[in-house]
Amino acid sequence: MASDTSLMAEESFLCSICLELFNQPASIPCGHTFCLQCITDYWDTLKFYPKPMLLKSCLVCFMSYCQTHLEPHQSNVVLKKHKLIAPVKNLESRICKTHGEPLEWFCRFDQSFLCESCKGGNHKKHVIVTLEEEAQMRKTQIETEREKTHHMIQTRQKKMLEIQDSLKASQTDADKALARSSHLMTAITDYARRSHAELCEVIATKQSKVEEEAKRFMQDLEEEILQIQQKNLHLNDVSLTDDHLTFLENNLLLTFSSAEVKDWSEVRLNCSQFANQEALHELETRIQREIDFMCDPTFKEKQRHAVDVTLHRDTANPFLSVSEDGKRVAHATQINFLKLKQEMFDSVYNVLAKEGFSSGKFYYEVEVKGKTQWYLGVAKESINRNGDIRLSPKNGYWTIWLRKGNVLTANAVPPINLQVRAIPTKVGVFVGYEAGQVTFYDVHERACIFSFTGCAFTEKLFPFFSPCCRQPTYIKTPNHWQSL
Repeated sequence: MASDTSLMAEESFLCSICLELFNQPASIPCGHTFCLQCITDYWDTLKFYPKPMLLKSCLVCFMSYCQTHLEPHQSNVVLKKHKLIAPVKNLESRICKTHGEPLEWFCRFDQSFLCESCKGGNHKKHVIVTLEEEAQMRKTQIETEREKTHHMIQTRQKKMLEIQDSLKASQTDADKALARSSHLMTAITDYARRSHAELCEVIATKQSKVEEEAKRFMQDLEEEILQIQQKNLHLNDVSLTDDHLTFLENNLLLTFSSAEVKDWSEVRLNCSQFANQEALHELETRIQREIDFMCDPTFKEKQRHAVDVTLHRDTANPFLSVSEDGKRVAHATQINFLKLKQEMFDSVYNVLAKEGFSSGKFYYEVEVKGKTQWYLGVAKESINRNGDIRLSPKNGYWTIWLRKGNVLTANAVPPINLQVRAIPTKVGVFVGYEAGQVTFYDVHERACIFSFTGCAFTEKLFPFFSPCCRQPTYIKTPNHWQSL
């Protein structure tokens, strides 16, 4: 049975709030001691009385003190040697589990906390500093990193403002472009309407003059017909008698004179004044072409004729490498001359597609972004694939090509240097077989680059490509882009 003395001693270690042994004991100004969490929770329930503030925690006493109870640690010579830190709730976490001593050191090699006894163990050759030194060093690092991140944030915020300003400027330019285009189209429409009205009036006036001229011609012809008919009647009267003497007497009195009539063989109505219909058709074609170069309104309809195009590696020059899916061609890293085939291009870096077309319409797109030189278009099936090849329609090639990164040329006869707002990064190719048309588009601008027209196709056409340099060329399928 426990004695009264032992019971009193045991009670002195019990918290009067939770009635358990002290857990992180804390003394308050009145001298009583409680668990730190118990007294903190209790103080949190008080509404009318100020709660004492814990100013320090002692790593030797494992206690937290208010100002009154902290006074001995500030005046007693022995207690002054105790390690005081800012008040914490869990003092046990500051104690070495091996030696039961305060954790006051930090091993930079093992990145671990040490007590005084730990320093003499496996950490002798390690770099060991006080917690204050390590904390200060890391605070400095954090501050440096904070400054760096702050600078990064500022840089990106500045860039965001630049992008926002650029977006506003772009929107302003877009609005101006829309306004200009709307004004231009309205002006063109109004001018065309006025011109049409004037043209109708001119045509009507000309037609009236033609009608008046025709009326005069008809009147003259009628008068001459009447005059000729009268003479004819007179001749008939002379020739009606059967009496030869009488006939000869009348005939001798008859004067044979030509009728006063015109030579109508070269007389024509002036209808050539209406030949301007051909000029109007040429004007219509020219206007459509100029609009197409700005933005072809039929471009989306052309895209509806998209076909799946794959490269035919059996036609590729041996110095070219075609990807397994047939969607990319580039210069080969290894050349296998044992795989040479008759249908290959033997001297120039060309390749054809597997798919050929001999009727209808078809469209495909080619990614050429980042390349400084390329050829593309269509070629007929019977083209020459040996030796140096001249790209032109008379040799069976309808192509355009880029040189030096900024020189765009249509390989017509003679070649035509093309003027574009920007070098295209994706080219669309549209072919109308029966119409004899091969048109190249800047896909992003939806604008026509060049068009071969009036072509007479008589055999199968194949998409044609040449990367010309080491950047790869990508082929677009109807649904998505593929690349390796």
